[in-house]
Amino acid sequence: QLGRSFYLTSPVTMTALTLLNGYSGHDGGAIDTLAPLTLTTMTLTSNRSDGYGAALYSEGDLLITDSTFSDNAALENGGALYGEAAATIDASLFFANVAGYDGGALEVDGPLTITASQFIGNQAGYQGGASDS
Repeated sequence: QLGRSFYLTSPVTMTALTLLNGYSGHDGGAIDTLAPLTLTTMTLTSNRSDGYGAALYSEGDLLITDSTFSDNAALENGGALYGEAAATIDASLFFANVAGYDGGALEVDGPLTITASQFIGNQAGYQGGASDS
């Protein structure tokens, strides 16, 4: 396992990147952001966290389009991602993500909009195999 790939404090747009095998002993195995984040045509795979959001932990608004989150695992909530603000997800795939507690694929504490996306084979230890929001 590698360390976390990105720790962001300003708004960022990422396009056409693959983030794989990230790890955090806390939150956000691949990305931990305090600011708004836009992901387009991204692949986040096999990331791990001992806290929330194995691939992505966000305190800012999220816009995710045409992206894939697969085989990510968080010991706590949000197997693929955990968001504390608004999140919009479009045309994305969440496959085989796992959370120890809630939100196998994702947990979002703010307003959540999901369109034209697929959630397949995600698991949570307690609530929301796909989403706990």
